[in-house]
Amino acid sequence: MENESHAAFSKAEAIIREVKEAEKMAETIIETARKDAEAILQEARINAAEIVRSEEESSQKEQGKKLAEARKTTDSAAEKQDIEKESAALSAKASRNIPKATSLVLGAFEELISHE
Repeated sequence: MENESHAAFSKAEAIIREVKEAEKMAETIIETARKDAEAILQEARINAAEIVRSEEESSQKEQGKKLAEARKTTDSAAEKQDIEKESAALSAKASRNIPKATSLVLGAFEELISHE
């Protein structure tokens, strides 16, 4: 009987050893999976940060282009407005000078006719 209990005890020890080895293997697999998951998450964070930075740079460049274009349009509109004001001023001045010019031309013509 003692032999049978010794054999049963040895068998139980072997089973316990196998369970402990399986637990260690499971812990190793779990730890490796955690490390892999953390590495994947870290890489995803880095990639996401790079994408955000790249998009921000692209957005800033596009905004700069639009701002430069708006300034150019504004400058062009202001320049056009200045030209229109100058043209209107010259036109008004010419309108005021027409009677004087007409009078001078007529006076010169009358003088030319009277000398002949």
